[in-house]
Amino acid sequence: MEHICEECGRRFGNAGALATHQLNRHGRAARWGANRRALEATLAELRRAEELRSVDAARVQLVRSLADAVDEDHTNAQLWRTYREALGGLVKEDDNTDSFTKLLAEINSRAPVGHPPEA
Repeated sequence: MEHICEECGRRFGNAGALATHQLNRHGRAARWGANRRALEATLAELRRAEELRSVDAARVQLVRSLADAVDEDHTNAQLWRTYREALGGLVKEDDNTDSFTKLLAEINSRAPVGHPPEA
């Protein structure tokens, strides 16, 4: 898979070389917030595991834009929810529900955390 710098069009053989180029040539990573940096690390791992394909490019760009937006407005709950859903579309989750997903379910149910609603 070939990696192309969005700013100058230079081509690289792997994501690591592209990231290094973007940092050194364009100073891009210095402008990224914590969520964008974490997302880029996640994307690099997904590429390493060959779980991303070129057909995922639009979805990757969507999640990048949302990560940047969350970094800009970290108090916007709807934005966080949208970002998490978009990220979940890229990252395959296990069948086992993790504690963060359980917490979100409890919050969304409007029940006190740790006390799911009774059926």
